[in-house]
Amino acid sequence: MKILKDLKGNQNIVTSIATGPSGRVSKITITGCQTLSEGAADHTRSERSVRALALPVLLMFLLSLSSIQAGRRDPETFRVRILYIGDGWGPSPVPKFQVDPAFTCLSIPASQFHVGHGVTTFDIPTMRRFVRLYMPRTFDSLLEGSDLLIFSDANVAFMGNDHLRWFREALLEHGLGIVMVGGLETFGAPRALPWTPLEDLLPVDFVMGPPVQRSFKLRTAIEHPFTESLPWNTMPYFHSTNKVTLKQSATLLMTSDQITQPPLSYADFGEGRSVAHSMDWTPGAGRDVMEWEYYPDYVANIAFLATRNEIPQDAELLHELRVNFWTTTSRLTIVVDTLGFVERFGANTRDVEDRLGEVTEMITRAEELYIEQEYQGSRELIYGIDELIIDLNEEEIDLKDRALFWVYLTEWTVTTGAALLAGSVLWSLMVRRRLYREVGTTRTGTKS
Repeated sequence: MKILKDLKGNQNIVTSIATGPSGRVSKITITGCQTLSEGAADHTRSERSVRALALPVLLMFLLSLSSIQAGRRDPETFRVRILYIGDGWGPSPVPKFQVDPAFTCLSIPASQFHVGHGVTTFDIPTMRRFVRLYMPRTFDSLLEGSDLLIFSDANVAFMGNDHLRWFREALLEHGLGIVMVGGLETFGAPRALPWTPLEDLLPVDFVMGPPVQRSFKLRTAIEHPFTESLPWNTMPYFHSTNKVTLKQSATLLMTSDQITQPPLSYADFGEGRSVAHSMDWTPGAGRDVMEWEYYPDYVANIAFLATRNEIPQDAELLHELRVNFWTTTSRLTIVVDTLGFVERFGANTRDVEDRLGEVTEMITRAEELYIEQEYQGSRELIYGIDELIIDLNEEEIDLKDRALFWVYLTEWTVTTGAALLAGSVLWSLMVRRRLYREVGTTRTGTKS
């Protein structure tokens, strides 16, 4: 519920604001108004005020919101749903997105250059199969399941004509966000087909040719919620960038004194927004930046920027929360794995399971507070969760020790019994020689 005052000092209560798919205000419901002036007005006058002032207030409110769009995210969970296409199976921001409660992230391998690189790799037929299985199969499924498309070293040859058409329409008419990240297969794509079908929807123009191999640091270009969100002086060097030039309609966010290319920019097209990150943010050009303490916050803020969601400004608090969610997830995984191990030895884990259910509910609530931007409440809850997980881990260790005691006792009994039996047999046969008897002579004949 929102309360607004008109020019006559009357209070108007807005009970609902409906938005369309793009986030624009499409309907406002006003249920009543009440004067704020001293002295109570009678009921009849109040009703006349509602009828007389509702329309002017509605017009004022619409004018104030005409240039504002709500950020695109899941209307049910309020998470930003990311479809990460390209090199997300190796070292990449994908794990950072997946552990952040503000996002869901589906990674689809589609990078020909990365075949044979890294610990885990896929061949081209396997990646084509991934694209067939996991890429949205209809335009409606793309809109219903995604808020942001990230192309990181993604090869356009893996995309079908329908995909490219859907990407364009989703951005222009439905507010979908697009981020293109530098690499050998994006922008002008030195080792692949260039992404010219989407070039007119990006804030930069492509310049064909190999990447600029040069180390450089970023600095802010303008005052903007994104540029004010992180301590940029601590950011390490990038080591190369794709060749691009900034379009006149684009906004340059970050620049550098060592290169002439625009490192980070964005532009609005129709209902949506696209972001151009001309450097690779995975190993290679981004190998040092990936070690940056604020790397998870950096990629998260780019996702917020592309989907027109509010960019948090308390860098230290958000960084602390993201680290805490990461460590909490890791500790909870250890607890669950230990629980499964203990159960196999017949330990009674009912109490631990009940408490584990409570911890899971608390984590869900902490994530909800985080998504609602109630960051202080989320931090306090996470601290309490950490203490409970530590207690659960200690209880599981005690259960494990008690369960394994009988295993150790059984093993000791069997081993000791076998040793005693073997020793008894050895004593009887070799020392006491009970199975042997004396003979009178050992010679069978005499000399002639």
